[in-house]
Amino acid sequence: MENDETAADAYIQDLRREYEFCATSTTWGPALAVHEWNYLRLRPANFPPVRLGQLAGLLHARPALFDALLTAQSVAALAEFFRAPAPAYWRAHFRPGRPGKVPDLGKGSSDLLITNVVVPLRVAYARSVGQPALVESSVALLTELPAEHNQFTDLYGALGFGHRTAADSQGLLALHKSYCAPRRCLHCAIGSRLVQGPQLRAVR
Repeated sequence: MENDETAADAYIQDLRREYEFCATSTTWGPALAVHEWNYLRLRPANFPPVRLGQLAGLLHARPALFDALLTAQSVAALAEFFRAPAPAYWRAHFRPGRPGKVPDLGKGSSDLLITNVVVPLRVAYARSVGQPALVESSVALLTELPAEHNQFTDLYGALGFGHRTAADSQGLLALHKSYCAPRRCLHCAIGSRLVQGPQLRAVR
């Protein structure tokens, strides 16, 4: 993360000293080299250092984060967690040593985090400890969230598969991953009926 622009940056140098101190008493691996940080095709607000700074702010504001995520009863309650402010430095820098105003995490990003991180985490935990009610309530959260739009869901949408909520779009993504991408059409109820053709379906 460090570069020539951070040589005189007091905040980054403090982070380095903190890392070096912790690395001597823990089993931390080596720090990532500058070329290992990926900024390609990312908006500045999505740069890795910014997201890490926001995560640090969240963990600082919510020391019992996991418990809070498990007990939240609505999307609104979960979204409130992600409004924790990032450290001041990462509200004013897109990259180390490069100033720039960084917007707060938006509703779209919050919705994606709940859909793709929080709900799967809750479901995995609930299944591991045998709490079917938590599985049900976690999956139900997807019906409160807007559908995710990407290259896969848009393709299904063009074919007439409507998706209004995150539950719909997650279903389409699961369909694509489990059946369409590996070409397991005959193992899919939808694909099987399409392959059979209208005449065979009429006979049945």
